[in-house]
Amino acid sequence: SYNAVTCSVSSDPHSSCGESLWFGSADGLTPNTNYEHTSFTVRAVMSISGGYTFSDAGIIFRASQASNINDQGPNYYVGLNVESNVLIFGIQNNGWTDILAPSYNWSYTLEYNTVYVLEVVA
Repeated sequence: SYNAVTCSVSSDPHSSCGESLWFGSADGLTPNTNYEHTSFTVRAVMSISGGYTFSDAGIIFRASQASNINDQGPNYYVGLNVESNVLIFGIQNNGWTDILAPSYNWSYTLEYNTVYVLEVVA
């Protein structure tokens, strides 16, 4: 659930895929054009379960609208993909543009059912 006063979110630890939350709106679901911030920090604590079609989870930010269609945008996406063991960072705007190359070499091994903290400072 979303608390508009504290701008905080609490969620069932067994929440489903594809959930969206608009920060700065009265209900956490509807964008509010009167709420614009040029800088913010968003931190997500997440775990990716095996057995799903998609093996990544992340944060969409600087979005003016949201869709349940991949790559629609306009927005940025940063996430972790367990299947490919990569950090994903790019722009979705009726297509996908990598900001961080998929071949980016990092020294982490991602695993299913492990808790990760992903933070965006923008």
